[in-house]
Amino acid sequence: MQPTHRHHPRSLGRRVYYALAAAVVTLNLAAACGMGGQKAAIARGETIFEERCAECHTIISQGGGETADTTKAGGQIDDRFRDGSYADTVTTRKLKVYLVAYHENATDLEMEPKELDDLVEYLWSFKVRRH
Repeated sequence: MQPTHRHHPRSLGRRVYYALAAAVVTLNLAAACGMGGQKAAIARGETIFEERCAECHTIISQGGGETADTTKAGGQIDDRFRDGSYADTVTTRKLKVYLVAYHENATDLEMEPKELDDLVEYLWSFKVRRH
């Protein structure tokens, strides 16, 4: 017994085309939203840096890029921080531990986990700018 209705090959091809086009649009939108979230986190992290860190630390420009001067004002700058190469060997987890451990006595610098995440995103953004 033959089916009572058959899809025309062109009709099927058109459906596949539209399905693929919809998938591509959806994936592009999802990727754009993800980057928007990262850009927002970097902006929030920059604000946190300016409000809580800039009293002792600055952003320095060197070698065609920017990096965080993580020394106390007037201190020695480790070359890894001067050129941003700390980002090549330090993990996000290690950076978070460092930021908390080395500022434990600075009660005005205490941060919520989300604030710490945003600050780290901001600091990591220098690695992207450097490469």
